[in-house]
Amino acid sequence: MPVKRQPSEAELAALAEEFRALWRQGDVVIPWLRKHKNRLRALIADDWSWAAIADALTRAGITYRTGRPWTANNLRYDVRRASRPLKRQLIAGRAPAVPQAMAGPIPVQVSATPALPLSGPIAPGFKPASLKPYEPPRAPTAEEEKEREAVRKKIYG
Repeated sequence: MPVKRQPSEAELAALAEEFRALWRQGDVVIPWLRKHKNRLRALIADDWSWAAIADALTRAGITYRTGRPWTANNLRYDVRRASRPLKRQLIAGRAPAVPQAMAGPIPVQVSATPALPLSGPIAPGFKPASLKPYEPPRAPTAEEEKEREAVRKKIYG
């Protein structure tokens, strides 16, 4: 990992003040990180370290409900977690576009073997559900109880 520069106290205080202006009382951390992930990544590209940004967030009072201060590792993890598309976006097909390096036609391999028909002995069979009423388990007999007791004595002494 490249060595990042150590920001001065004035820079940390200015960044904390900027974060404090963006944070509103009652905000939830992960959606807030999702909303401001581009700014955080721009800071990383500008030679800020995750530890320095974590320190600025803690100084600004942006923490989970526990109030535990940020560390570089959990901030980096949570920003990455917040960057993933939401499940409902994936379902609705509104996920972010595929990067250009990955875009392009996907090769399809065509098989010369014809598809098997779904009839005959290979066809999947379905068994109808049983409508038999539920029967509770029976109580153990005296003989079964004696066997269990013998096993217990053998194991536990």
